[in-house]
Amino acid sequence: MLTKCLSLTFLVLVLSCNSKGSKAEYGDSAPNWVHTSSLHDGYYWGVGYSSGKRSPIEAKQEAVANGKSKLAEIMESRISSSVEVVYQSVEGNQGSNSQQSIYNEIKVKSFANLRKVIIDRTHYIKQPNGAYEYYVLVKVSEKEFIKKMERLERRYLEKIASVDGNLKKGKALLRKGYVGSAVTRFIRAAINSTRVPDRVDRFQDIVLLIQRTLKNIRFKKINDRQKGTLKGGLARPVKVQLIYRSGSKRIPVRKTALRFYLKRNGGSRYDKTAITNRDGIGQSHVRSFKRRGNNVKMMVRLDLTTALDGFDLLVSKKWRAERAIVEEAVDEAQTFFHFIVQ
Repeated sequence: MLTKCLSLTFLVLVLSCNSKGSKAEYGDSAPNWVHTSSLHDGYYWGVGYSSGKRSPIEAKQEAVANGKSKLAEIMESRISSSVEVVYQSVEGNQGSNSQQSIYNEIKVKSFANLRKVIIDRTHYIKQPNGAYEYYVLVKVSEKEFIKKMERLERRYLEKIASVDGNLKKGKALLRKGYVGSAVTRFIRAAINSTRVPDRVDRFQDIVLLIQRTLKNIRFKKINDRQKGTLKGGLARPVKVQLIYRSGSKRIPVRKTALRFYLKRNGGSRYDKTAITNRDGIGQSHVRSFKRRGNNVKMMVRLDLTTALDGFDLLVSKKWRAERAIVEEAVDEAQTFFHFIVQ
C-alpha cells in the first residue's frame, strides 16, 4: 500500500516539477528545448547552462553540473513528499527531528542516481569574444530513481521494525519466562538501534532494560555441598532453578542456556551447557574429578555467548559505558556450588 501511494505521488508531481527554463534565464539564443516541459516522459530532467568559459570542455562540464543541480532540486522535492508518507507510517516517531533523520538518510543515498545522469541534448554558441555559451539537457530515469528510493525506504522501515519488533517480541517472551531468548532479542534491538538515526536515542533505555532483566533473575541451588570422589564424581546431579521476578510474580526461567563450569579440576576443565526445563531447572552431573579438595567450586551462569558476540561489535567509545553495564549484568547472573572431593 505504501509503495502504491508513493508511486502515485511521484506520477502526479513529475508532470509539474520538471525543470523548465525561461527566456529571461537563458536568453533568446537558447535552443527551443530549454523552454518546453513536454519532453522525455518517464524521466526527471533539467537544463544546465554555462557562459563565459573559453574552453568548450570546461563550458560543458559547468553546464552539466548546473543541470545536475536542477535535477537535485526536483529529486529533493520527490524525497520530501515520500518521506512524509514514510514518517506517518511509523509508530513512535517524535517531532520534526525524527522526520529529518529519515529524510537525510534517504536523500544522501538517493542522490547517488545523479552519477547515472544521461546527457540527452547539447547546444553551444561561440561568442565574438571567444567565450562559449553551453546548454545541456540532462535526465535521470524516473523509474530507476523511484525504484531505488522505495528500496531505501523499505530498508529503513525494516531497520526500525528490527528495533521495535525485537523489543516487542522480547517483552512477550519475558512474560512467559523465556528470559534467555528475551535478553537475546533485547540485545538485537540495542545493536540495531545504533544503526537507525530515528531509534538511536532508545539505545540507553534498552541497555537499562537488559540490566533490569538480568538483575531480576534469582538462582536457587539444589544438591549443593555434596561429597564426591575422584573416580565416582558426585552421587547426584548439580541442579539450579532460575526464577524471574516481575513485580509480585515469580516466573520460572524456561528454555534458557546455563553453563556449568568447573574451573580447576586437576589440569582439566569441566565445561557443560544445559537448558532449563519448564520449571526453570537446569542440571549437570559430574562423573569424575581430577583432584581432591575441601572446597571445589563449580560456577553456574547464564550462557549468552552468541547474543553478546554481536554486542561486542559495538567497539565505538561512544557506547563503552553501555557495553560495560551489560557485561557487568551478565557477569553477575551466576552462582557457585561447593563440593568436598575425597
